[in-house]
Order: sequence, then C-alpha cells, then structure tokens
Amino acid sequence: MNRTKLTPFVKKKVCELIELGVPEGHAAHAIGVTPQTFINWKHRGENYNPDNGTSEDYIFYNLLNEIDEAKARFVEKNVRRIDIAANKDPNHAQWLLERRDADNFAKREPSVIIESKVLIALQERMASLREVKQIEAGDE
Repeated sequence: MNRTKLTPFVKKKVCELIELGVPEGHAAHAIGVTPQTFINWKHRGENYNPDNGTSEDYIFYNLLNEIDEAKARFVEKNVRRIDIAANKDPNHAQWLLERRDADNFAKREPSVIIESKVLIALQERMASLREVKQIEAGDE
C-alpha cells in the first residue's frame, strides 16, 4: 500500500480552507503538499470505481465529495451575507444578480454602438484618402 499525506486531519484542514474561499492551490500549500499533488489526489478520486477500487482509493473519492460540499458551503455562506447586506444597500443584490444571471441582469455596455461608429468613421476616412490618391494619380 502506498503512503499518502492525505490523512483525515489533512482532508479536514483542506476542506476548512476551501470553505473559507482559499483557492485550491493555496490550500494545497497550506497543508504541506504541492498543487500538483492535490490535483493528482483529485484525479484519483475522479477515477475511483466502487466495483474494483481499493479502500486507499476511496479516501480520494471521499476527498472530492467533501471538497464539493465545502465549496457549496462557501457559496451559501457568502450569498447569505450578500442578501443581508442588500437590506441596507440594494447594490449588493444588483451585484449578485449581475453575476448569477448575467443574461438577464448584466449591464450592457454600448461598446458595439461605439465600435460601429468608429468603424464607419474609419471607412469614410479611407474612402476620402483613396479619392485623394486617385486625384493625385490623375494629375501626373
């Protein structure tokens, strides 16, 4: 059996960090492993097959599930905070809506209109430059 640094204590610690919002790479360093080792652990969990997997492989599968739960708790906790803050300032609710449902609530920048006007102006300028060159070529 291979030795792994993934002990119940390490798994608990990394999940606590992820629940706080610490990115996985930083959480890996905090528990004393490289981000690549953490990625490898997750791959082992993704590849776990209950029909023929070993109990050692199961801990990686379990790690994946606990990471997902920690991420869900992080999101829930922070959405609740935004909801509470929105009672005092509706901009917090607007911010959440813009990010959660961008298709319906994101601010639309008028960049397409501006880009179209710039393009038309450039095309008109290029046309006038071509006319000047044709006139100059005709003078020769």
